[in-house]
Amino acid sequence: MRILVVSDYPDTLQNLKKGLVNFGHSVVTARNELQALQILTNGGDGVKSVDVVITKFDDTSSESLSVIQFAKKINPSLLTIFFAQKGGEGPAEIQLLDDCKCIPGTFSPENLVEVIEDIAEGFQAEHVN
Repeated sequence: MRILVVSDYPDTLQNLKKGLVNFGHSVVTARNELQALQILTNGGDGVKSVDVVITKFDDTSSESLSVIQFAKKINPSLLTIFFAQKGGEGPAEIQLLDDCKCIPGTFSPENLVEVIEDIAEGFQAEHVN
């Protein structure tokens, strides 16, 4: 799968990219909302489209919500995953979107990659044919 990971934490980007690439995914990263929107509209870094958008939810910023809403406008069947940096369920607006998954709680980078991989595999299985 082609995956866009959005986070303003460089360590999070690096760890998720490394882990997801090890699972065989193609991963492009964005450090903020502007970079993510450029990738989604222009296919930055040679990525024409993505199958999954992963971003963090931070209750101090609405960036993750904006990225997910924009991505869903481009491709309504896109799998979107957000993880809560400090736990919690995330905003109701995201929970109501189709094919949008929330990963609540605090995870190690390795555990987060495993959870994301499980979600992606389940999504692929549901959407085959």
